[in-house]
Amino acid sequence: MPSQIPSALGPVERAQAGSLCAAIYTLRAASPKLSSEELVVLLTIALHPGMPQVKVAEGLDLTNGTKMRIFNNLSEQGEGGKAGLNLIRSYLNPSDRREKLWELTHAGSVLVRAALREAFKGEGEHDGS
Repeated sequence: MPSQIPSALGPVERAQAGSLCAAIYTLRAASPKLSSEELVVLLTIALHPGMPQVKVAEGLDLTNGTKMRIFNNLSEQGEGGKAGLNLIRSYLNPSDRREKLWELTHAGSVLVRAALREAFKGEGEHDGS
């Protein structure tokens, strides 16, 4: 017997949620164990290349050690003897050499672009009717 509880989402929202899930699966293709915090860091760096590490992680309520593990895992460096995913890289701020700035690597850019295409495929396509 079908549930009598109405869906919390209308047809458009259900389609959008499905597209969002597809984009998350695309991002997780780099590593199935990517955490939501790692995805937020990756997408924040994609949105704001050259952002200082402190600003990237500002909204994450995590310990400094956990933040460091996230950056290490997403970068080439890795953590605990394992290679990183090489999706982001740091460089020193030319105005303040104590500060690390972050950007996507080529692999990170390819991955984020693929996820965005997956999330928004079909948008902007019109059949003229």
